[in-house]
Amino acid sequence: SGLREQARRAFPGIAIKVIPNGVDTNEFRPRPHVPGDPPRLVTVARLIRRKCIDLLLIALSDLASQPWHLTIIGDGPERPRLTALADQMGLTQRVEFLGDLDRRRIAQVLPTYDLFVLPSRAEGMSNAALEAMACGLPVLLTETGGSHELLEGNGLLVPCGDVGALRAALRELISKSDQWPDMGAKSRAIAESLSWSATADKYMSLFLKAAGKI
Repeated sequence: SGLREQARRAFPGIAIKVIPNGVDTNEFRPRPHVPGDPPRLVTVARLIRRKCIDLLLIALSDLASQPWHLTIIGDGPERPRLTALADQMGLTQRVEFLGDLDRRRIAQVLPTYDLFVLPSRAEGMSNAALEAMACGLPVLLTETGGSHELLEGNGLLVPCGDVGALRAALRELISKSDQWPDMGAKSRAIAESLSWSATADKYMSLFLKAAGKI
């Protein structure tokens, strides 16, 4: 896994077992909704440079002929620059900044969207992506940390910082919106395998092995 390789570079020669992040699949869960027209894209992120929300706006600005609406959940020092960029590119009617929401509210609103996008240049295994997957959303992620472990027919991965690749992936996914329900079901299945209870079982097994009990 990507996480294991990162750890090996830091601690060469040490056997490394990776236990992925867990997600609350009870609070974050799919809810019936009618796909948006236009399709509703969402990202959840601290608005800082490494999340690369500016690249997402730039990529979407070149897809003006395709239907889409983007909601950005989160706040941070980059928000003024991002709102100005959206205005400069004429996207103010297609991009909504919701600011910070608490976890309960995020769990309520995520299932109403159609596609989760996170173009970050650096992540471990994104909790935001896991929560979106638990809500049954297809995902578009960048090749960082544990992202590879989250993709299995439920979305696309693109290189970090590559606006062209991000644009192409968005174009492809938007054009295949009829496949989003199936992709979302796969997202949910992957998230269930990474539920808090499944992750807790992995930790317990590791602790028992370390203690010589198994």
